[in-house]
Amino acid sequence: MVAIEYLNCREFATRDEIWTFNFDLISKEDLIKAVRTRKIVVSSPIIHYPPLVKSLLKSLENYFLGRNDDIEGFVTEGSVSRDDFPNEVEFIDFWDPKLSFSEYFQVHDDGRFWQWKIAKLTPIKGETYSKWSSSEIDLTPINEMEVKLKNLRDNIIKPGKQGHAEFKLEVKGYYRELKSIRTGIFSNLWKIHLKNKDYWIRSRK
Repeated sequence: MVAIEYLNCREFATRDEIWTFNFDLISKEDLIKAVRTRKIVVSSPIIHYPPLVKSLLKSLENYFLGRNDDIEGFVTEGSVSRDDFPNEVEFIDFWDPKLSFSEYFQVHDDGRFWQWKIAKLTPIKGETYSKWSSSEIDLTPINEMEVKLKNLRDNIIKPGKQGHAEFKLEVKGYYRELKSIRTGIFSNLWKIHLKNKDYWIRSRK
């Protein structure tokens, strides 16, 4: 996710979508630097699952008692442990995660990973898209960009077609604007993380 969020790993308007990932554009040095210096991503939530032994005992109990209880995890908030895993795999062959947002954001800080809830997605009556909202940051620019994104993807001009050169420039401009917006949001997310981390640590003393 660090590479997808921060590095130049896309070609624009080259096929049937506005983006195509090309990780050959990334140098090893750039990737190492990004992993070391970039602290925040916005991605699918990380889930905490019971330890393996506990899960096995629960499965055996369900079997002998004839129950079908699922062994579910819960979304982590605070420090992420070794028993925590991403809830979903990002299928980058079909979607660019940078074009969407998430209820949670993840941070690498003090040698460990952290996760905090930041937003919720609410359907808009009469529309085919939903709206992101947060009590801590202004996500209006993200919602406005999603409307622009829909317009771009509804009117894709493929290579070789009239107007493709102009369309490609429009797509590049969209990604530049999106990068600027997310940079500002991530700056605020870092401040929120520091506040939440301080409270999390103090509450466990």
